[in-house]
Amino acid sequence: MDTHEIITQIKTRIANGERKTEVFEQLRDQGMRENRVAFLIAGTPTPEQLKNNRTLKIALVTLLIVLTIPLAYLAHYFVTHIEYQRGVLVGFFTVSVGIFCPLVCAFGIYRNRFAAYTNVLICGIFYIIFPLMVLHTNGLPLTLPGVGLLALAIILLAYCGYVRTRMFPALSLTGSVKKNQHNEYKFD
Repeated sequence: MDTHEIITQIKTRIANGERKTEVFEQLRDQGMRENRVAFLIAGTPTPEQLKNNRTLKIALVTLLIVLTIPLAYLAHYFVTHIEYQRGVLVGFFTVSVGIFCPLVCAFGIYRNRFAAYTNVLICGIFYIIFPLMVLHTNGLPLTLPGVGLLALAIILLAYCGYVRTRMFPALSLTGSVKKNQHNEYKFD
């Protein structure tokens, strides 16, 4: 059985109300590594989790889309005024880091992909680094808009981590499936 078939089977069983531990017990001997099957099961939210966290998820997607504009501006400013680049690199960096990355992450969060939450947490460091580099390079003091942008970036990362733990409680910060004291996978 290939990975796509196992993922489809996991999604249909969980959507039908079957518990994740029961699904794991049935699929652990299908030829795939046990920790991979556990990750696929833990990375699939239950219908209750989807219903309870719908507004949190939509708010996070909206926030990411809204913050695309200032990030694109900061990425463009970083390339042109700090790195003094010209030509194709300016457009590529502005589009890829400033626009494409946040929008792809927002789409992944909307589609309930665990990796999108991790990408927002990792790429969200740009939201903190760019304002600091712009302020430092120009010798500007931390003004109210600068502090506000940094506070907004930290709030975005904290909120993304909060929504991630609500949607995928069985996955740790590093992406591994949590285990109990008997070294068994803990899905619920």
